[in-house]
Parts: sequence; structure tokens; C-alpha cells
Amino acid sequence: MLVKHTYESGVRLVIKYLPHTMGVSTGIYVRSGSRDEAAGEEGMSHFIEHMLFKGTRSRTAADIAEEMDVMGGQLNAYTTKEYTCYYARVLSDNFEKAANILCDMYFNSVFDDEDIRREASVIAEEINMYEDTPDELVFDELQAGIWKNSNPLGKPILGTAESVRTFKHSNFKDYMRGHYRPDNTVLSVAGSIDPQRVINVLGEYFGRAWESESGIRSFEKAEYQTCKRRKHKDIEQAHICLCYEGVPVGDKHIYDMNILNTLLGGGMSSRIYQTVREKYALAYSIYSYMSCYMDAGIFVVYAGVNPEHEKRAAELIISEIESIFTDRISDEAIEKAKAQLKSNYLLGLDSTINIMEANGRNMVLKNTVTESDEVTEKIDKVSSASMYGLAERIFNRDMLSISVVSR
Repeated sequence: MLVKHTYESGVRLVIKYLPHTMGVSTGIYVRSGSRDEAAGEEGMSHFIEHMLFKGTRSRTAADIAEEMDVMGGQLNAYTTKEYTCYYARVLSDNFEKAANILCDMYFNSVFDDEDIRREASVIAEEINMYEDTPDELVFDELQAGIWKNSNPLGKPILGTAESVRTFKHSNFKDYMRGHYRPDNTVLSVAGSIDPQRVINVLGEYFGRAWESESGIRSFEKAEYQTCKRRKHKDIEQAHICLCYEGVPVGDKHIYDMNILNTLLGGGMSSRIYQTVREKYALAYSIYSYMSCYMDAGIFVVYAGVNPEHEKRAAELIISEIESIFTDRISDEAIEKAKAQLKSNYLLGLDSTINIMEANGRNMVLKNTVTESDEVTEKIDKVSSASMYGLAERIFNRDMLSISVVSR
């Protein structure tokens, strides 16, 4: 059973009642990510995510950790380019306690000056870690190229070591006042818990509006631009990303894109995997994936190869993608991809966190929730004609972007 509720404050709540489970996952979603940051604010959304764990007016950071540990629960958060999520997973009996901790963090975090200083050093080390993780770095380099650094969508979520060291208490409070607003906040709950109980408990915190700035700051529309980028690192492999323009969140061709991704690089039986890894043994790790945003999207193939094989691997990947127009994908293969995609999706629904995240993400980005039977129905509606219509539009060599990190 799916229940949606909007409080008087404007905060939206979506609840998925799952009576067969023993736990409940609760998420607070804020429509604020790295692309919402103005010049000088790079990394602010992610820094705030860290600071909400550092103590409130009534709890220290140690108190927050200990209270969750006593419940045997999980408390975590993450920041994306378009939203931030804080979530907790506990047994259903502990829902009120977990909700109290999450809401205390959201409304009452203190942003102590000494904690800010220390956390800036922690985030600087996190940035260094990503610099030392070439399969992450190659994607950041790709994003910086295709969206260009003038567009916030191309800037790293973590910010820079320099930017995060400039933030002060007042900067965080001003940013939250402008972004952590009722109309920018979505609550998502999934698990074995009575929906009315959820509405009542969370309504104590989010039912009435709080002090915040009005009006959503518009962001620059993302325009895909081709790029070729190379970054040199003292590493053994060449890490390659080949990228084409994809589709945004909510696009009518999103399921065609999912099927194409599954067929081309979404598993061990996919065309690119079978060619580059199995036939020619050029890579251990190779796969494709989609990144979809509110107004844009990309389709990416990643491979880690010996530097001597970089050019050959890239040629094989491009050739394999373009071969679908001469060696057309059969209806039988499309049906198998549909079955694979549906199975992966439905198996993911065994997790309350996965359901909570899917519903929260859809509400905060699209203001809608898609039920599982609707998802599988839309997957089933993908046809060879619709899939190839999309493929012909996006797989244009003139629109190919390449990012490489290698020695």
C-alpha cells in the first residue's frame, strides 16, 4: 500500500506499507545538491551533510552514534548533484526514536566552529581519496568536460580542498535557510509500520512551516557538449569513459534507455562485455551505465585496461555500439533484456531502503511515485522500434565524448 500526504507546511511525505518486513527505513530528502551551489559555495551541500552528524543542541556526535547503535540501526546520508538524503533503518518498534534523531539533526544541528574546522580537513582527505581512485576520477573529469565547469552540474560534489576551508558558521546557516525549506523537503518511509502513525510522528516536526527563504533559485540548464579529456596519474591501468548524450529523469524514453544499457553493457552477457573482456581479454572491469538528471542525461561505458590497449579497447567499444545498426538486436534478445531488467528491479524491492530511496528520489525530483506494477508494465512496452528510435538519436559518433585517466 502506498500513501502520499502533504503537510500544511508544504512538506511532502510518501509511505510504502510493507507488512511482511520487520524494519522501517526513513529518509529526509532535500532538493539541494552540488548543481544548486553558486560561485564560492562549491561543496557546500556535501559539507552540510557531514555537519548534521556533528551534534545538535541536545545531542553530541557521540550521542547520535550511540543511540543508533543501541537500536542496532543504520544511520547515514549522501549528497548527489541534485539532492541530499539523510536516512535511518531500524526495527519498526524504534521508528519514533530514529525519527527523533533524524529530525533533531535536520532542525537543530549546531555547526560548531571547531567542528567545521576539523571536518574541512576530513573532507579534504575525502577529496584526496577520490583523486587516488581513478575509476571515480575519470567520471568527474568527464562530467567537467561535457557540462563545462561554468555549469554547476559539471563541478565535483565534494567541492575543492580550497573551497571547503573557506566555509563559516554563517555560510551554512544562510545556505540552509535558502535550501532546507518545506517546499524543498520530501519524507520517504518504507516498512512494517502503520501509515497514520508515520503521518502523526513526522507531523510533529514537519507539519508546520519553519523560518526559511521563499522561492527556489533557478539553475542553469545543462547542455551536453562533446569533450576529450585526459588526466595523467602514476597508475598501472588506463581508465576510460566513452560517453553519449542520454535522457533526463522522467523522459518518455527512459525505459528504452534502460534496455539499451542492459543489452550493451549491463551484465556479463552484454555485447560490450562479451567482446572486450571475453573475446579479446582486454579488460577485467567493463560496463555501461546511465546518469539521469532533471534536465539532462548521459550514457557511459567504462573500462579499465592496460595503457597499451587503450586505443584498441575504445575502438572495440565504439564498434560494438555501432554494430547494433547492422547486426540488429533480435526481438528475442530484447525480451531477455526486459526479463533481466525486471528481475533486477523487483529483487531490489526486497529492501526497505531501496524502496524508500526510489520513492524519495522520484518525489524530490519529479514530484511523483511510480508503483512497481507500472514500472514493469512500462518495461514490457519497450519495442524494437522505440528502442532503435532512441539509439539512432543518441549513438552519433559526432556526439561522442572521451575521458581518460592514465600514466
